[in-house]
Amino acid sequence: MQLQNEIGETYGPQITITVNELIKNGRTYKAVSAVTGNTGAADISAFEPGSRTITVSGNGIQSATFGPYIFQKGRILDFDFTIQPDFTNMPAHNPQPEAEKVIVR
Repeated sequence: MQLQNEIGETYGPQITITVNELIKNGRTYKAVSAVTGNTGAADISAFEPGSRTITVSGNGIQSATFGPYIFQKGRILDFDFTIQPDFTNMPAHNPQPEAEKVIVR
């Protein structure tokens, strides 16, 4: 799985990708997570197959959930997710008061 912003730039590292829990035949299977590396990619391979959603979260992005997707044993799925920045690193907007006007004649 790979993460990109709206203009195709890769996000990473340190973004968490979680294959969310699955309830199947009365049994609950735990969520499984991986953290992206420098390329914005993460490998998640050991979990119960089935219909699961994927959550993407981390510093600098808005958390988002995608899917559900059908995961099947032995089948490799490759997803590109488009995520949005959270804009928390933007400077605060502090408008400056207008300076007093002085007229000199």
